[in-house]
Amino acid sequence: MSEGKGAEQDEDVIQNKYERIKSVFKLLIEEATFLIDDKTLDKCDGKTNKEAFSLQIDGIRKALGITEMEDVDLLVEIFYKYEE
Repeated sequence: MSEGKGAEQDEDVIQNKYERIKSVFKLLIEEATFLIDDKTLDKCDGKTNKEAFSLQIDGIRKALGITEMEDVDLLVEIFYKYEE
């Protein structure tokens, strides 16, 4: 029974991490559009929202030099550092 709770908690932690990452990139897409180059924006035309979001995230990661997941984690940590 305790294994089930542990798995649920792990799922919650992963979901929370995913939502934070998504929120940070949404904010950057809305407020820091200069990080997304014109070529990437052109690629977004005719794409679904999900595909365009993914392309925009890739553009931001490229602009910021983010190549590792650890860098994404650091970016998110910086945005949420003063939340509490």
